Amino acid sequence: MYPNLQEKAVVDAAEKIMIDTMTRYDPSHDRHHAALLHDVLDKKYVSPEEAADPFSFFLPFFKSMFEQHGVDLIQDGRAKIITRVIDNVSWTTENKLRAAGQWSAWHDHPLHTAAGDPEYEHATIHHFYSKLVKIRDRLKTAPAKKLGDKRHQVILDFLSSVDEESDGKFE
Repeated sequence: MYPNLQEKAVVDAAEKIMIDTMTRYDPSHDRHHAALLHDVLDKKYVSPEEAADPFSFFLPFFKSMFEQHGVDLIQDGRAKIITRVIDNVSWTTENKLRAAGQWSAWHDHPLHTAAGDPEYEHATIHHFYSKLVKIRDRLKTAPAKKLGDKRHQVILDFLSSVDEESDGKFE
C-alpha cells in the first residue's frame, strides 16, 4: 500500500500520535477513523494559537520523521499538504454539520470496538448488526424483498471489510 517501509513508518507514527492524543479525550476517534490527524488540533484539546497553525504544531513531528526514517515531508511539500488537509477536515467540519442538522449521534462514538469493549454497545458498527442487518427480514412486498436482498449483501460486504481492517488484514 505504501511506496516504501520508511513511509509506512511515518504513517504508523502519525497513527500513534492520533491514538495517544484521542484516547485521552474522545473515544469516537479510534484508529479506524477516516482522517487520521484531523482532530488532534481540535480547539477542545489545544490552545487556539496551536489550532490556528497546524504546520507549526506538526513541524517537530515532520522533522523527527526525517531524522528517524529519512522521509523529508517538509522538503518534498507533503507537510504543507498534510497540514492543509488537517486544517480543512478539522473541528470546523463538525460545527458546519451540526449547524446544518446533518450531524448524527453515530459521529460521537467509535466505528468499531471488540465485543468486550465498554463502548461496544455504542459503536457505530454495532448499530449495523443490531438494526440494519435485520431490515431485510422485515420487508413484505416482492419488490422490497428483491431490493432488500441486494442491499443486505452490500451491508454484509461492508461489515466484512470493516472486520478485516480492524483485524489488520487490510493492506
